[in-house]
Amino acid sequence: MKQKKWIIHLVLVLSLSWSNSASSASIKVKMHYLEGANLFEVVDQLSQWKSGEYFKEYKKYWDEKLKLSALEEALLDDYAKLRQKYDKSSASKSQSDESMLFSVKKYKMDYFREAFYSAKILEKGLKKLSKKLKKDEMKFLVKVYRTFKPKLEHIAAESSNFRSKEKGLEKLYRKAKIAALLKNASKFFYLKQKGRSLKINMRVLLIWWPQGQNPQIKLVNNDILLYYNPIAHIDNLDFEKVVEVLIKAIIVNQPRFQKQNISRQFFNLCKVKKDFAPLVILERPLETVFGKMMYRENLDRKNFDLYQDYAIHPWSNLYSKLLYSLVKHTIKNKEGISENFIPKAAKLCSELMAFGGFYNMIKQK
Repeated sequence: MKQKKWIIHLVLVLSLSWSNSASSASIKVKMHYLEGANLFEVVDQLSQWKSGEYFKEYKKYWDEKLKLSALEEALLDDYAKLRQKYDKSSASKSQSDESMLFSVKKYKMDYFREAFYSAKILEKGLKKLSKKLKKDEMKFLVKVYRTFKPKLEHIAAESSNFRSKEKGLEKLYRKAKIAALLKNASKFFYLKQKGRSLKINMRVLLIWWPQGQNPQIKLVNNDILLYYNPIAHIDNLDFEKVVEVLIKAIIVNQPRFQKQNISRQFFNLCKVKKDFAPLVILERPLETVFGKMMYRENLDRKNFDLYQDYAIHPWSNLYSKLLYSLVKHTIKNKEGISENFIPKAAKLCSELMAFGGFYNMIKQK
């Protein structure tokens, strides 16, 4: 009987060791320009179909430079209604999500984005979308793009400059050893589902953006959209920001139960001040560690300086420097965030909180 219990105990120990061991997910990143994705996004943004889903710069540019006709305005209104009809993009948040240390996926399946974000030309996207929409709805969409085609041709012609920059971006991707960086991040964040390593395909899509406006970057599930002007901005593309968003995508892909367990364990060990937004506490500093510090170290190891400023927020700037060595030590030991990292990270957090309280007490005296 004792021997049987000992065997069961051994099996449990081995199972836990295996399930917590750091193994990398399969992560593929494609960086390219797709005309279909680009023109769809411009019209989609122009329609302003959902609050918080669009940039005002598109409508402003169109009003100032191209002028919308009454027919175009009416078509955009009807387009917005069609998008709203099939809108499944907003993931509902529970109260537990609000108090978690890590972001949850903001978007659910979106037929329109799924169809067009992989489309080289508009026709390919429309063909994919026709499997989900009704015939009369497809006829309407064809009418929308035909009506806007004369004005979209200028944007398409200007956007062709993106193609000449693709190889340069791929070269920078290799130079900065981004594939190795993402592999280490996936090991660290333990991207598994039901014991199996996740397969994550990311797309970095170049999207036309008006000149004279600051470029934008948006994460939509595993798609990173770079809103850059193909002439004015593309030569100064902030690749470091792209890497940060890639890291954020990895963080978001953690299993929900893992995010909940880590958050619970961390908050039990570090009593964070109430005015601290949960995502600022650990997610932002880890984005900084992987997306800025390790990225810069890969680019120029000899001149890498741990003690320069890496984040605007004072907490992220300081805490990321403290976590940097701990993250590297965790990766070197082939461990992940779910093992010994959180107790140590929470201890550092607790000490910083205690010091903050002590400093305020002295300052009041």
